[in-house]
Amino acid sequence: MAAESPYAILRVEKVKSYAALAAMANHWFRLNPTPNADSRRSHLNKTLIGDNNIVSKIKSKLHAHGIKKLRKNGVLALEFVLTFSPEFVFQNDKRQYRSDAKERVNQWAKNSLNWAKNEYGANLISAVIHLDESTPHIHLCVVPIKPKKGGKYGLCARDITGGKEKLQKLQDSYHNEMKNLGLQRGKKRVRCQHQTIQDYHNGIQIALRQIKAEGLTHVDTIGKVNPFIDAIQKLKGHYENNTEMTRQKTSSLIKQLIKVIREMAVKLNSEKINNRVRRN
Repeated sequence: MAAESPYAILRVEKVKSYAALAAMANHWFRLNPTPNADSRRSHLNKTLIGDNNIVSKIKSKLHAHGIKKLRKNGVLALEFVLTFSPEFVFQNDKRQYRSDAKERVNQWAKNSLNWAKNEYGANLISAVIHLDESTPHIHLCVVPIKPKKGGKYGLCARDITGGKEKLQKLQDSYHNEMKNLGLQRGKKRVRCQHQTIQDYHNGIQIALRQIKAEGLTHVDTIGKVNPFIDAIQKLKGHYENNTEMTRQKTSSLIKQLIKVIREMAVKLNSEKINNRVRRN
């Protein structure tokens, strides 16, 4: 593992419909099968703020603020993912935990939650920490409600994510809360396309479709006993830990994953043939 200091990582994405909010909640609270999670560790996940009724909570909040009409293609909420690069808790490339990994994660979670509360206050609807995936991370749901003239309220995600300067200030703000843990800020103005949360989920779905197409296992069992989970976790790890990975590299990773799947299919077929021959 590289000797340089680990990074604090913040990503944010717009959520524009109640259907998207419901899908987000289903993923957060493991209400649907989650291929990239280890079901044996899902009991470690914790709800830090709110509960799984995110859609109804947001509807109630909008109603309480007199917000009835939503703009076409407007932003209902913002989904944040807060995490860190793996060297913060792993001491080497074999992903062996540091002796104080648990304390590091606990302090990072505490600082992250403090930052979110201070930054968004009552607009912070929900917060969940996931410990059943390859790297610990926190999901936040923020409703961008702001006061308008005449005592009215509206939704304005632009105040948080509108333009490069606001996004850089967001990264700066989170880093200021994390720097006492030895986490450095990501590099500014790197010219490449960042992967979005949706890009990651799309990559996983491509992998799952390919696995299903090969007829190797039922999709719902992935993450429990699937022989390709390591490959999927590697893909996930790259998304989580390389915040500046280009789309070209992403495409390459998916191709590598599909190659692994096909090679394993050949191996499994060969083993089946050998077993039949031995039985005969």
